[in-house]
Amino acid sequence: MTLGGETEEPNPGGVRDPSLRTAEGGGAPTEVETKGRSLLDASAGRRASGHAPPDGRDRMRGIRPLHRVLLAAVLLVGTAINVRFALRTGDALSCYNLGVDTDKYDAAARRIVATGRLDVPPLQPPGYILYLALVYKLSGLNVVVPKLLACAMLLLTAYGGWRLGASTAGPGAGFVTAALLICSPVLRAYAATIQYEVPAALLFLASVSAVRAASSRGLTGIRRLAGLSGAALLCALTTLTRETFLFVFPVLLVYVVVSTKAPLRERAAVAAVMAAVFASVLGAWSVIQHGRTGQWILVSQKGPLVLLYGHNPNANGTYNATLKPVVEPAGWNFIRRHPGAEARLALRKVGYFFGFLKDGWNVPRRSGLLVARLTFGRLS
Repeated sequence: MTLGGETEEPNPGGVRDPSLRTAEGGGAPTEVETKGRSLLDASAGRRASGHAPPDGRDRMRGIRPLHRVLLAAVLLVGTAINVRFALRTGDALSCYNLGVDTDKYDAAARRIVATGRLDVPPLQPPGYILYLALVYKLSGLNVVVPKLLACAMLLLTAYGGWRLGASTAGPGAGFVTAALLICSPVLRAYAATIQYEVPAALLFLASVSAVRAASSRGLTGIRRLAGLSGAALLCALTTLTRETFLFVFPVLLVYVVVSTKAPLRERAAVAAVMAAVFASVLGAWSVIQHGRTGQWILVSQKGPLVLLYGHNPNANGTYNATLKPVVEPAGWNFIRRHPGAEARLALRKVGYFFGFLKDGWNVPRRSGLLVARLTFGRLS
């Protein structure tokens, strides 16, 4: 059969594309070529039918309206319960027995409001105290206001957890994440306490979400650098709120370096800029504290004390310095001299972390904590 003056050759074996013929003599395609073409056709068919693995934006666009309605209902009901609980605590600085340093945060914030000076105790990280001072100044030293703001932050954290979970693992995972966060008895209790846990959780989630967004949306050049610099800034603010997040930032840097196929030089430059942003924020606070106290303090001076509290013959795997005094050997001396006892403390820490062991700091009904940590955060 001719078409436009050219003869169409037969297509042996039902091959759809005659261009797959071998170069030698126009013969039939080889078995390898035929299988390769079939795989390409199957892949194209999956993309056309919607069965290809979706990226984060595809997952978010594919969420049904009913799912969003159910999510809104869960978030609103959970927030109403959290607000009611916070209001019931009234002017109390804490609920249950969570008020370890609440009086210190409250006193420091009130002192800053009264004097106008950044008088943050060296043993405390500055983030939450400065935030609390701003809230007190605007609200007239009303203790209930920061609790209500913490409830709002918990709502934002649950919504952010939904977005991160849905874009990463699908709508079901996002919904479970949001439900566990907004209904968590632990976070509800901390929202009703003058403590940094809820603000730190929101800041940390924002920093992780910013890193993932800048790394997964195909951003390049200055836009990607700006997004990752913002993530470094958020992680620095998180660290100033809770000093242990200092050890999280290197993990974010590693993720940024390995999550892209850009040239190594470009990845190193981006990581260097992020490190510079992070270090400049912490360094600025160190300069402020040095000018006030004459000491160079990175975030706070708790590090050496925590080492002594957690590693001595009276240690029990969690904070109990208010119950039993620190005795010698303590710190590194205890770790070196009593490796067996140190190993047992490490096992107890695992038990406390996953909720198998209960101590004085566990909130009642810790089932949400147990489920969340047994799944290593995938369901929270």
